[in-house]
Amino acid sequence: MVHLWAADEIRTRGKIRTAGGMGAAKTTKTTENTESRAFQRFLWPQAIGPVTQAQLSRDGRQIATATASGIVTLWDITGKRLHRFEAAGVTAIALDEPGKILAIALSNGEVKLHSTKTGKVKVTLKRDPKLRASPIQTLTFGGSQLATGSQQGLVTLWNKHTGDRLTQLTSPPAPLADATTPPPLLDPAILQITYSPDRQIVSALNAQGTVAFWPATEKSLRKLARDRTFRQLNPQECLAYLGLDHCPELPDSEAAGE
Repeated sequence: MVHLWAADEIRTRGKIRTAGGMGAAKTTKTTENTESRAFQRFLWPQAIGPVTQAQLSRDGRQIATATASGIVTLWDITGKRLHRFEAAGVTAIALDEPGKILAIALSNGEVKLHSTKTGKVKVTLKRDPKLRASPIQTLTFGGSQLATGSQQGLVTLWNKHTGDRLTQLTSPPAPLADATTPPPLLDPAILQITYSPDRQIVSALNAQGTVAFWPATEKSLRKLARDRTFRQLNPQECLAYLGLDHCPELPDSEAAGE
């Protein structure tokens, strides 16, 4: 069962007390509470089964839920079911900021982007065939992009409108406390991805407790790569480091930041 509350109707009850002179308690502020109205929308479990994931749209008008059995449901805030999808091995779901696209990640590494209006698949994001299938652990929209994080520790940036893979990033391993100690076999899975408010920076937290930051635009990534190598990357390096099949020339003025 999923419960929703109106955040602006939640109140607290009680007194905040601080120590006064001679150790006496002094009341500095009192916040009275009338219990918040029972603003709870129940999404009926008999319709969707045990819920394992839930995503509320930014405007608070829609909510997407997923179950362990692979049923993804889109609801409006009153509890009315808008769309229902069934797919084997749903690993993550996400709604974009305008609430127009619902992303559903599958265990084979694919991500399907559905229109929240029609329910139809608009774009399918396909995994890199050069890599073995790795389930997507987390999804995050950032403006025109969708970022996916896999169990292998890869962060991939996609164009949510065309499905083009923009770049593929690898989260660095956690630093070792002792350089003489061999590295432990740690889980590299990406747990959370976050975009900065201006959508220029993307960060990723992995299961090792490492947080990595990258520029979120292709131009900035190419500039960063060139600045660190002091030369134009060759096609093999672009593919290995940026996930780009073609390595466009970066003018000197861009590399210099002009």
